[in-house]
Amino acid sequence: MKLAIEEALAPLVGLPLWSAGRTLDLEWFHFGGRRKVDSRGGQEIEVGDYAIHTQCSWRIAGPHGIAVAFRDRFAPRGNPDEIPEDFDCNQPAVTLCDERMEALFGQQGASLVVEGVVVGECGCFSLVLKGGFSLDIFPDDSSNREHWRLFRPRIEQPHFVVTGSGIEE
Repeated sequence: MKLAIEEALAPLVGLPLWSAGRTLDLEWFHFGGRRKVDSRGGQEIEVGDYAIHTQCSWRIAGPHGIAVAFRDRFAPRGNPDEIPEDFDCNQPAVTLCDERMEALFGQQGASLVVEGVVVGECGCFSLVLKGGFSLDIFPDDSSNREHWRLFRPRIEQPHFVVTGSGIEE
């Protein structure tokens, strides 16, 4: 499994990580060049040459600690210790995760280039990024559900999918 993951992620080396976003419990990351495509809803969106969609724990670590992580989506922008009664983490642009992603991509921009891949056990991996950063993805439950996938958006090719029971063929 480790070798298959290394081979699947190898094309990301040398490409910039330039965007991230979320919907519910799915976080996406875009790499490489940018291109415009029509979304499933018919709106024009910008996608990367490659994308990773994850439905497990992840973080972007930097030289000074964790820059942003999965659980940041459960805290509001501003003061994460003061959660308003009407806070809904499923709304766009209202979470600490959204705030930190905006800051990260605003400050680092195109400098988050993938320099290497380190694969661990059970489907976890780290993309080593320029400047002392890393994108770490690590399955965090024992279910057989999908943990993450690598694919080329709007290109008809098989997706590389890692589940709790291994690589989905």
